Amino acid sequence: MHLPKLAITEGDPSSIGPEIISKAFQTDLLEQAMWTVIGEKEWLTTLPEHPHLAVIDQGTDSYAYVKTAVNLALRGDVVGIVTAPICKEVWIRAGKPFAGHTEMLAVLSKTTRYAMAFASPKLNVMLATIHVPLADVSKQLTHDGLLEKILLANTFGVS
Repeated sequence: MHLPKLAITEGDPSSIGPEIISKAFQTDLLEQAMWTVIGEKEWLTTLPEHPHLAVIDQGTDSYAYVKTAVNLALRGDVVGIVTAPICKEVWIRAGKPFAGHTEMLAVLSKTTRYAMAFASPKLNVMLATIHVPLADVSKQLTHDGLLEKILLANTFGVS
């Protein structure tokens, strides 16, 4: 069986990302892909030894974790990226020019048409707005913007 190669980023080292990943790897998730976990050395050493698991120590910067994962994907070393939660405020205070993962992934992959989307066997969802305060959502919804998201969703390719 050919397993997909996936990168997973730790998210913020002091947040819930490491716990989420650790618990996920206590399920059969490890058997479903060849995983490259990108994160902080101290936490990475707590992961189980497993033939489907490799690690990349990237310090303590959640921004660097995502950038490393994107570079792996752009080189073809992995076919997908899974991201644990990050603190957008930390990125902003550190001068990172992105409101979140979605915008960063778009810029680094030179993608101009993008949206945040979620897929599951029961439901596929694409968001019309992302990283906007709830009070500002109605101002972001335009006819052209919604039409663009509908057309983009039509190309999403999840069945």
